[in-house]
Amino acid sequence: MHTGIDFNISTELNSSESKRKWRLIMSKLERNLDHAKNKVSGEVKEAAGKITGNEQLELKGKMQSSTADLKKKLNVSDKIENVKESIAESANKKIDKNNKNSKYNKK
Repeated sequence: MHTGIDFNISTELNSSESKRKWRLIMSKLERNLDHAKNKVSGEVKEAAGKITGNEQLELKGKMQSSTADLKKKLNVSDKIENVKESIAESANKKIDKNNKNSKYNKK
């Protein structure tokens, strides 16, 4: 499964950028696994409901599977995570720049 994130992290990146990329990779992987788990679980419930004639179980399975698909299509959590990481990255760069400038001003 391709996550759409480049796994080639250059050694030129500073550690905060590397950590940010790995956090994004891991969070996307977790969401993909969660989607797959809910999708399969829903499909199993639906099939079990059909086999046993249990319409409530079949409906629960359809709803769980459809909800998993909808969450993946909306992809809201990825967008929120990207915004949070972007804000954190900007703040860290400004702090690093201020720290660097204050070191030079002390000399």
